[in-house]
Parts: sequence; C-alpha cells; structure tokens
Amino acid sequence: MTLTAPNFHGPLLRVLGSLTGFQADVVVKATDTYQPILDMMGIVSLDAHGINDASGMPQTVKWIQWANKEARKSGLTSAPPKTRGKWTLTDAGVVEARRLADEAGDAIPASVATPASNFVSIMAQAPAQAPAQALIQAPVQAQVQAQVGYHPDAYIRKLAMDASKCVSRFSNHKSSVCATCPLATECRNQQITTFSRLAIQLADDDRQASPTVATPEASVESKANPAKVRNKFSGIDFSDVDAILNKFADARCEACGEPIAQDERCRWVETIPGTDDGGLFHIACSGGE
Repeated sequence: MTLTAPNFHGPLLRVLGSLTGFQADVVVKATDTYQPILDMMGIVSLDAHGINDASGMPQTVKWIQWANKEARKSGLTSAPPKTRGKWTLTDAGVVEARRLADEAGDAIPASVATPASNFVSIMAQAPAQAPAQALIQAPVQAQVQAQVGYHPDAYIRKLAMDASKCVSRFSNHKSSVCATCPLATECRNQQITTFSRLAIQLADDDRQASPTVATPEASVESKANPAKVRNKFSGIDFSDVDAILNKFADARCEACGEPIAQDERCRWVETIPGTDDGGLFHIACSGGE
C-alpha cells in the first residue's frame, strides 16, 4: 500500500490520546509521537520511506506533521502559544482519539469518561425554524455538557461565524465570553487579518503622504537574493503554520514584499522572530505546500 499523510491521521490521534491520558491541553513533544506511530503502523524506521526533498526531513516525519496540520484545521489538535514542535489534543480531539482507540482495541484508562452527548445528538434536538441560531447555540451546549468543542467541519464553522455579530471582537481577558467560545480561534484569526489590513492601509497612506521618501527595495533584494529571505525568516517553523485565505486585496508578503491576491492561500505568522509583529507570507515563500 502506498502511504500518504491521511494514513497517519488516526494513528496520530490514538498516540496523542495514549501520551496525554486522553486529556485535553496536555502538551506533548511532536518528536515523542514519531516512534509510537511508526510502531503502530508497522514502519521499521523514520527513513523507511525516504527523505522529503523540500524539507530534508524523513518523509514519515512530514506525513505525521501534515496529519497534525489537518487535525488542527479540524479543531482536533492545537499548539501551545509561542512554542514550536509541541502538540495538544482539544476537547473534540480527545473524543475522536477515544473513538479511534475504542475501534482499534487500544488500552484506555478506566478513569477516562465517555462523553454524555455530542454535536450530532444536540443538533438533532435544535429548533428547525432557527437553523443559523442552532448552529451557534448547539455546539456551545455540547462544549458545556460534553466538552467536545465545536463541529470539526469548516463549512459549519463558517456558517456560525457568518451568523455571529461579535466576530473580530476577540478578547484575551479571562473574564471575557471569548474564553469559553468554541469559535474563539476562528474569531481571533479574522481579527488578526483585519488588523493586518489596517496596518497595510495606514502604511500605504503614509507613503502617499510622503512622495519624496524612497520606497524600500526589500522586495527586489529578496528576489535577487533568496538566501537572504531564508536567513531572515529561518527562525520560523512554517511546518506548524496553517494556511489561511487572504480576504484583503492590499496584503503583502513579508518575505518578498509582493502583493498577496484576495482569496489567495497564504500563511499568517503571529510573531516574526526578532520583531514584535506578525505578518503574511506567500505559500511559496514559506516553504510551499
């Protein structure tokens, strides 16, 4: 059988469940998952499937990282703030890891309780006459009652975002309702994108107000010297950075300085090493897919 990243999805969640005791927010080093996953899949070594040309890493490691990336997009795993190479299960991830472990016959601690309810059962009870409101309220109820988090389907999350009036007003304050909102991650990402757009607009306004000031030639230098781009951003581990869709036509790539088209896939880095600010990067400028 030819292996691809999706083959590692189930083993990754089962191993994370085992290493965390099927508890959410327990930090696990990514490297600690590699060997257990290989053992589970009967792969003899990290190098058994060669080296990934783009990264120089063993192909099995890239597959595991890609599997985690997709799990993060589905809301099953997360990464502690300001860390690299460390993963945790979310509440929804614990539920999925438990389900996969049960199916596979893995040993599960007796203290791990089976969730009392889930998103599907709660949605079945939601009022048919108010589907948009049900999309928002049902997952919240699920999180409080069963701690399974929000629905993993991205389209369902988008519908709920579109129906929420408080989107982009994210707050880190512990007393804020955002602390328990299942859409906090999506809301925060949209807020960051909005701030990025505002910063770009203000910078453009400043340049137009000062026509005699020469525009920096960073983008030309970056194109002529790609090694300088790699060195400048060598402290960023793009393998753990999720891709997003740029919603603003005036965004620019931090690496090459060129525009990022509206609705183009790109990567957002919250904090660039050596600065206090984040930025957007073309997919190609951040290591490719």
